[in-house]
Amino acid sequence: MEGKAVKDKAGNDVLLTQTGEYLDAIGKMTIKADGSIATELITEYAVSDETVKVLEESWISEINGKLGQVVGTVLDVLDNYDMSGNRIVRMQETNTGDFCADALRVFTDADIALINGGGIRTNINRGNILFNDLYNIMPFGDMIATGIITGQQLLDVLEFSVSSLPAESGSFMQVSGLRFDVNPSIPSPVVKDSETSLFSYVGEGNRRVSNVEVLDKESGEYKEIELSHQYIMATLDYLILE
Repeated sequence: MEGKAVKDKAGNDVLLTQTGEYLDAIGKMTIKADGSIATELITEYAVSDETVKVLEESWISEINGKLGQVVGTVLDVLDNYDMSGNRIVRMQETNTGDFCADALRVFTDADIALINGGGIRTNINRGNILFNDLYNIMPFGDMIATGIITGQQLLDVLEFSVSSLPAESGSFMQVSGLRFDVNPSIPSPVVKDSETSLFSYVGEGNRRVSNVEVLDKESGEYKEIELSHQYIMATLDYLILE
């Protein structure tokens, strides 16, 4: 989006620009002496700055050295796709999703962990795991976060997580420390914001999620969720802010 005039909350005109993805374009903003603002997208350029190029190459070399470190080994493929090559991490449990969620829960010693399937991006093949492999699984600059969530809140989060099934959704949660059943044939009771399609509340009617059990860290057994109980949840700051 090169430049689109929109209204802010106060009704003032502001200029909205979006450069897209994968560095397909660079955004340029020009502020003139009279205070006017103009934006444009640069998609082609012929001149390269040698000083910047040398700096870039040194950074890439240093980063590649760190990302090339072996940090572990896997005996099976960590996958997000079915046998036909269809992506499933945004619509059902995968071993990659389990790996990521388990890592969050164990690292923080939380009761449960949730991570959105949309944030899990690639696979890991059998053999040595490089630091770069882990980075490619979760390539965003999110921070690990913990917080308190009640059993009722957790039920509502899970209900929203599966509300788009059988279609895929980036909000589908890969989980650790809990298990549950899902019946996607039941019409979702989740009510979403009409503008953002984000969760508003769970309405009346049958829920898709049932038989939710949380892992008891002391006994190692799964126990029925308690609606008023406060659980320690590990997740990403992206999800908490959302």
